[in-house]
Amino acid sequence: MLYDGPRIDVDVHHNWRRDEDVVQYLPTQWQEYVRAPGKPRTLYPPAIFNPAPNGITNRLDAFPGEDPSGSSIELMRKQLLEPFNISHVVVSFDVGPNPAVANLEFATELTRAINRWSIDNWLSEQDSRIYGSLLLNTQLPHEAARDIREYGRHPRIAEALFVANGAGKPLGHPVYDPIYEAASEVGLPVAIHIGGDTFLSEPGDLHGVRLEIVDEKGRIALEEWLGSVSR
Repeated sequence: MLYDGPRIDVDVHHNWRRDEDVVQYLPTQWQEYVRAPGKPRTLYPPAIFNPAPNGITNRLDAFPGEDPSGSSIELMRKQLLEPFNISHVVVSFDVGPNPAVANLEFATELTRAINRWSIDNWLSEQDSRIYGSLLLNTQLPHEAARDIREYGRHPRIAEALFVANGAGKPLGHPVYDPIYEAASEVGLPVAIHIGGDTFLSEPGDLHGVRLEIVDEKGRIALEEWLGSVSR
């Protein structure tokens, strides 16, 4: 006889409708960074591969109108929670490689913005069956540990999640000890998404690799010098 009782799904991908939904959670400095004219500042690191280069990997009926799949709680209820008698789900982003962007400070603030967006829009009494993952910026483990201590005690956070390995170290490396110590302190399980140990690297231009900080200082210095010689 097949089991027909309540079920738990621990890997349900949720998503924002538009990047601006997350960008508004960034500090002003980083909102300006993302919106600056010129080469767009993406919220994603380079993809390792595209499993469907000529198509998509989502159900065609999983898109709520023109919005991305995973961006509607109502559609998730209709397609997953109700028909399959789901008692609990853990939402885990889509897929959440964002902390692997090469700019370390941006990765930290972007990860925090995504976590705050998730808490506000999915884990704040929208549905008592929904629990969430806490995304980790593994490039700066001490900052990830700080986030675990700040957000990991939220009653709807079920796990601390490794998705993409921006630091490029094996996950047993001592560099990650602050993450494990904080998770243990808070009592939060550490989860590793498939590919969560995979190193993602950024293309080698100035954009996105933190050198734009130096580049910006140089631009300001040049403008000041040009102003002084033109007087």
